[in-house]
Amino acid sequence: MFALISICSLKAQNLKIGVLNKQAVWQGLLVKDGVLQQLEQQQLRIGREFQELKREFEDNARKLDSEYQATQDEDRKKQIQQTIMELKSNLEEKARGFETQMAQFEEKVVNDLNTKVDNAVEQVVKERNIKHLVHTSTKQGVSIVYFMDDGTNKAYNITSQVAEILNVQLNN
Repeated sequence: MFALISICSLKAQNLKIGVLNKQAVWQGLLVKDGVLQQLEQQQLRIGREFQELKREFEDNARKLDSEYQATQDEDRKKQIQQTIMELKSNLEEKARGFETQMAQFEEKVVNDLNTKVDNAVEQVVKERNIKHLVHTSTKQGVSIVYFMDDGTNKAYNITSQVAEILNVQLNN
C-alpha cells in the first residue's frame, strides 16, 4: 500500500500544468469582432424604442388626465383610471420584453465568443497532441483551462496560439 502511495506521489510531483488565459483571448475578441459596439448599438436601439413607447404613454396619460379633470361623470373617471392603469401595465410589460431581448442578445454574443474560443482551443490541443484538458475557473470567475501533454509531461501555455488562430491581439 505504501509503495502505491509513493508512486502516485511521484507521478503527481512530475505533473506539470499549463494555463490558457481565456480572459485575455476574450478581450482580444471583444475588440476584434466589435462586440462591445454591437452590444452598445443594441442597447441604444432598445433604449430608443422604449423611450418612444414611454413618450407615447405619457402623451396618452396626459390626455386622459385632462379628460379626467374635465369630466364630472364618476363612471367615466373610473374608465379613465382603468385605461391609464392598463397603459402603464402595457408599458411595464414592454420594458420587461426589452430587458429579455437584451439579455438574449447578450447570451447569444457570449455563446458565439465561447464557441470561437473553444474551437480554437480544441484546434491547438489537437495540433499539440495534448491529452488532458480540464476546465476550471478562479474565484473571480475568470475561465481557465489547465492541460498537460501525457507523452512528454510538458506544460504549455497555449494562450498566444489560441489568440493567433482567432486573429486577435493580446494586451500583455
